[in-house]
Amino acid sequence: MDAIGTGAAANVSSEAAKGIFHQVKRHIRYVIFYQKLVDKFEQKHWTLIAKRTSVQQDVDVAERNGEKIKADVLDWRHRVEKVVTEKEKKVKDLEVKAKTKCFFGLCPNIKSRYQLSRKAEEAAATFDELIKDCQFERVGYSDVPEPVVHTDFEAFKSREEVFNDIMESLKDATTSMIGVYGMAGVGKTSLVKEVERQLHEVKLFDSVVRAIVSRIPDIKEIQDQIAYSLGLKLEENSPVVRARRLFERLTKDKNVLIILDDLWKKLDLEEVGIPFGSRHKGCKILLTSRDQNVLSNGMDATKTFAIGDLENEEAWEFFRKMAGDSFESDEELRSTAIKVAEKCARLPLALATVARALRNKPLFFWSDALQQLQRPYLEKSSDDISAEVHSAIELSINHLLSEDLKQIFLLCSLLRRVVRIEDLLRYALGLGLIKGANSMKAARDRLLKMLSTLKESCLLLDSQSSNKEYFDVHDLTYIVAKSIASKDNQVLALTEEDEDIVTDWPNGESMKECNKIILQHPSINRLPDQLNCPQLFLFFLLSKDLSLTLPDNFFKEAKNLKVLDLTRMHFSSLPSSIGLLTSLSTLCLDHCNLGDNLIIIGALKNLNVLSLLKSDIKIVPKEIGQLLKLKLLDVSGCTKLKTISADVLPSLSKLEELYMGGTSIQWGQPNASLAELNTLSQLSTLEVQIPDAEAAPEDFFQKFQKLERYKIFIGKEWERFGNYQYSRTLKLRLNTSIDDLDPGIKKLVKRTQDLQLDELKGVKIALKELTDEERLSHMRNLHIQNGLDIESITNDRNEFPELQSLTLQGLPQLVSFCSQDKIDATSLPQRELPLFGEKISFPSLEKLQLSSLNVTRVWQNQLSNVPFYTHEKLTTLKIEGCGNIIYLLSFSMAKYLVHLKYFEVTKCNCLEEIIFWEDIEEETQVAMTLSLFPRLESLELKELQHLRGFCFNSQNKVIEFPFMKSMAICNCSNLEGFICRYTREGNQRISSQGDLFDNKVAFPKLQQLTVGGCDKLLTIFPSNMHEEKETALLAAAQLRKLNIVGLPKLKMYFQPQSKDLPQLGFLAISDCGVEEIVSKLEEGSDSEAAVNFEFDKLYALTLRRLQKLKCFYPGKHTAKWPMLNKLEVVECEKMKIFGTQLNSNNGQLDSPIHPPLFLVEKVIPKLQLLTLDTDYIAMTSDGQFSSSLFHEIKSFRVIGHGAKSIDFRISFLERFYTLENLAISYCEIKELFCTEGDTSNEEKYAGTLSTIRNLKFERLNNLKDYLWKQDVHVGHILPKLETLRVHRCCNLICLGSSSASFQNLTTLDVQFCNTMKYLDTCLAVQGMAQLKKLMVRYCISMKEIVATEGDEATCDIIFSRLKSLELVNLPRLKSFCSGNHTFGFPCLEELILSGCPELEIFCKGVLTHPPLLAKCGKDNRHWCSHLNNTIQEMYSIKIL
Repeated sequence: MDAIGTGAAANVSSEAAKGIFHQVKRHIRYVIFYQKLVDKFEQKHWTLIAKRTSVQQDVDVAERNGEKIKADVLDWRHRVEKVVTEKEKKVKDLEVKAKTKCFFGLCPNIKSRYQLSRKAEEAAATFDELIKDCQFERVGYSDVPEPVVHTDFEAFKSREEVFNDIMESLKDATTSMIGVYGMAGVGKTSLVKEVERQLHEVKLFDSVVRAIVSRIPDIKEIQDQIAYSLGLKLEENSPVVRARRLFERLTKDKNVLIILDDLWKKLDLEEVGIPFGSRHKGCKILLTSRDQNVLSNGMDATKTFAIGDLENEEAWEFFRKMAGDSFESDEELRSTAIKVAEKCARLPLALATVARALRNKPLFFWSDALQQLQRPYLEKSSDDISAEVHSAIELSINHLLSEDLKQIFLLCSLLRRVVRIEDLLRYALGLGLIKGANSMKAARDRLLKMLSTLKESCLLLDSQSSNKEYFDVHDLTYIVAKSIASKDNQVLALTEEDEDIVTDWPNGESMKECNKIILQHPSINRLPDQLNCPQLFLFFLLSKDLSLTLPDNFFKEAKNLKVLDLTRMHFSSLPSSIGLLTSLSTLCLDHCNLGDNLIIIGALKNLNVLSLLKSDIKIVPKEIGQLLKLKLLDVSGCTKLKTISADVLPSLSKLEELYMGGTSIQWGQPNASLAELNTLSQLSTLEVQIPDAEAAPEDFFQKFQKLERYKIFIGKEWERFGNYQYSRTLKLRLNTSIDDLDPGIKKLVKRTQDLQLDELKGVKIALKELTDEERLSHMRNLHIQNGLDIESITNDRNEFPELQSLTLQGLPQLVSFCSQDKIDATSLPQRELPLFGEKISFPSLEKLQLSSLNVTRVWQNQLSNVPFYTHEKLTTLKIEGCGNIIYLLSFSMAKYLVHLKYFEVTKCNCLEEIIFWEDIEEETQVAMTLSLFPRLESLELKELQHLRGFCFNSQNKVIEFPFMKSMAICNCSNLEGFICRYTREGNQRISSQGDLFDNKVAFPKLQQLTVGGCDKLLTIFPSNMHEEKETALLAAAQLRKLNIVGLPKLKMYFQPQSKDLPQLGFLAISDCGVEEIVSKLEEGSDSEAAVNFEFDKLYALTLRRLQKLKCFYPGKHTAKWPMLNKLEVVECEKMKIFGTQLNSNNGQLDSPIHPPLFLVEKVIPKLQLLTLDTDYIAMTSDGQFSSSLFHEIKSFRVIGHGAKSIDFRISFLERFYTLENLAISYCEIKELFCTEGDTSNEEKYAGTLSTIRNLKFERLNNLKDYLWKQDVHVGHILPKLETLRVHRCCNLICLGSSSASFQNLTTLDVQFCNTMKYLDTCLAVQGMAQLKKLMVRYCISMKEIVATEGDEATCDIIFSRLKSLELVNLPRLKSFCSGNHTFGFPCLEELILSGCPELEIFCKGVLTHPPLLAKCGKDNRHWCSHLNNTIQEMYSIKIL
């Protein structure tokens, strides 16, 4: 034992000695290698300084480009500054001491050298760490710009009163339409823009939208502008459907202001989809026009306000502000400037354009300008513009820097709003206006720069539409530009606006000097046989008159033509004289019917640009290969194009841009092969769809790496090409494994901005084979869907610095975004891994959508290495169909989502809570109010069957959502409350149930709330809501719309303090278990004090299927409903709706049993829309209420209970004197108008129904054979009827007899009438002279629309106003009419045919209609110029 002990002691001593030796050695090293360590410090120091300088240079560049600096870069720079300053000082101080010697200078200072050496090593290590951290691929990122607020409005004193009057009128409930008028350039648009801005600030309206109407209104464009402002997408082509959707959206807002700018004539608001007047009393309209008559007489504006010229003094001050103060020190210059300002006619637009053109210019510029402005205006005067304004704007145009820029501007003006910037490029190239550009890319960049210069000069405007591919020019500027072009450039420019001026082609002598002809929907009767324009360079024709033809020799004397654009023309063959245009550089035949007649184009040897966009060509013939100078070829959207002749593409050796998206090209012998694309050595832009990647030759995609712009779709059945946000788009849908994918595609991915992957097969890591583990630094949109085998997206922890949108959809095997996370997380089962690990970074991500994934967690519970701020720019988060997620976010993650605006979670069956709170118990002890998602505006929680609450929380804190405006919670059957408070019992959380919102949650700006299908909820707002006004009331203070559906256990809505809902305008309760809407404060209370209810802003109340509802409030009360105009009560049989003031106690409702909902004298006279079931109608018909109370109701709907219904009699409608809209549903009516040959009965009906304009019948199954009997003169009974809808009346054969005549009927809609065989007879439809829209849908027995009776003689049936005809899902329909009648549809714009497999021919007789319709079937691919031929072709391939 002693030996063991001694040995152990020796070992310990030996180890201790070694440790001491190493320590001594390390310290001695600091002295011995003193200089080496100092040198290393100096080296690292200078390296770090160089890195700092380099990063600073990158930061400067990023900031100049408007980028924000990344947080990690800022942090690194801060650490560098701090470390460098500290370390430099310490080392320098020690360095001085180290140089001082000891022992009279004979010995170095060992201590100082030791300290210096040690500090130098520590500093060098710190510097080295910072150098290694400096691995920034980019230092900045492009942030989402804040909305632009126009603050440059000039508040002229002379207009202050008008402005204030307009603002006050908009607040006036009796004023619904306001007009502002004045001449062009006076500032109408600027004024209404300022009105719009201020109204946005004061929140007077729920929505404020503005649209520009213009002289020739484009209804679709107006709809798009309004929809864009509302965040509504109108993807339909049908103007009627678009109007219907827009109408529905606008009616959702209680108060809305629509600004319609620049009206020239009456605008049909209904056609646009604007609800107005009785249809939406909360909708106000503000109009601007140059003509007061348009406002007062055309639009019936309630008030109009004139805007005149500025006062002299304020005009000069405005001019001086725009021109700068350069002339203030020069009296002569100032005197000249005053005279120039006087010539601007006190018009803001003229003052601004002239002042900016002369800003900071010397005296001779001003003197020359004054001389030009003093010139007499020689051209003929225009009613649209004064001579002074014309001269002022002309001056600004003449001051453009170059002649090419001026010509580009004039071209922009003449083609404004009808051509894209891309089209403008093609014209400018052909005319030689872009000089010195040696490529298409250089030309495009130069043009964009020129357009930017024009915008800065206030001569060009951005497009008012949402489509930024277009541009605009102010009307005033356009007039001047057109005048200049016509005078100096010998231009003939005709539009629809000139229809009253020019109907015949100008004489030959006046055209000899013409160099440009631009015809936009001209009203010219016919074109000349030959253009006598030897100087002509540009000919542009866009015509609506499809009968307009080009004579064969039309271009014979226009051989100098350089640009030819013929849009929407129908050619049996191209004019042969086109072949003579050997100087032609640009040829555009977009949207044309060309057939296969393109051979003649091969003769145009100097052609640089050929565009056949959306034409009907089926083949690109070999003659196109003769265009050896061609730089751009566009056949995109040519859906019939299947063939490109072999060797055409290789012949086009100078081709730079090729657009083939949206075609059906079949590649391979005997046609062109894909390999031919590789022969185009100059190609920089490509749009193409390749059905099968395996069909591509070897190295095919490798040669695409040089492309600057591309949209490449690989795989079948991608949606058509269209406008895209990104210039480099790649979509992959592969039929095989991605392992064998061409390496060229993988390289192409690295440069792609928009990458979409569909149906990847045999792939576990989606991007592994595509990226070669490199960062996707250019990618901005990533969309991956339908990958059944995908387990991860990347194989390493990548950063996606530019990614703005990420969509992962239909990836059932997905475990984690990064496969490395699976490897590292060995302690967790794979299914418990978070989708996004700590080291995945999305610093620019704005939109995240996850759909149909099986992950259990999206993010980590706790954050460690990389904070969640990498997601902080997220504005939209949508989670759908992720059935294994139990909770979504922890609070520590949620607090970083400071920009989130839209949050939607649907169909996540296991989800129990959205926010997991347990990890913040310590963190939030101090704060009494927690703010969640400070920018969140909309929250949707739908079909979450296990959701118990948005979050669980045991803390007694107020949780606030400061900007929440809209919330929908639907079909969450286990929901216990929005915020579930709980207490702990052991390891279990015991939560309270009942209130959706407790008194510790706040939504200070919540305006719209929808709750449905939540079986456990007892109340919406807390029972003690009135006790804690500072918190709970915030949940409802701004509430405007409340919709509650399907809460079977719901006991009540509110407590008696209705003032807690001061803004409530819409209240709907359906299918709930409530017994009263408002309950007493205390059970059993017998207080004699009456409760006062004042619903000051409630305009709509709907109560449906409330079987237990007995009363509104079970006690004495008074109720005021001053704004109520819409009331719907159906199947609430236990509740009495109406009572009379005669039976009340001074207006108090105190029935000991069940007090009625309303006093009829207080409510009924103000109603505009009333819906009742037949039970209530029977109660109301007993004579206790005065019939005069119903005189103001405009819309009435009666709903029965099927076979249990009490019979509804039309005679009940006698009390509705001003009824315009009537709907009858589910009633047991056997006969609508029972006359029995008694003309007095018919007169009685006529007196009752004479005001009705819109009539709807639904599920009236007791009506047999006909809607009305043969002897009933329906046209006499319903003389003003405009719309008739008949839905699901299953025992009708047709509408009625030939005596039914509707002279004013504009819309006829018949759907789901299963026994109906035809619509009506020839004689009946002849009476529908005003019909504009005819819809027949889902009538399975319908054989023809118009029936022929017996030996009825043939006749002419002309639908002179019909614009839209829809025949949908009529499986037995054989023809529109089987008789040999003549049918005419002169105004038909839209034809929709679908689901009519037996339709062989439209009609047997003569048929006339416009040669082109907007829609036929699902697309226009089968259009054959004549309707009968089109139907025969469609029938032959059975697509109807």
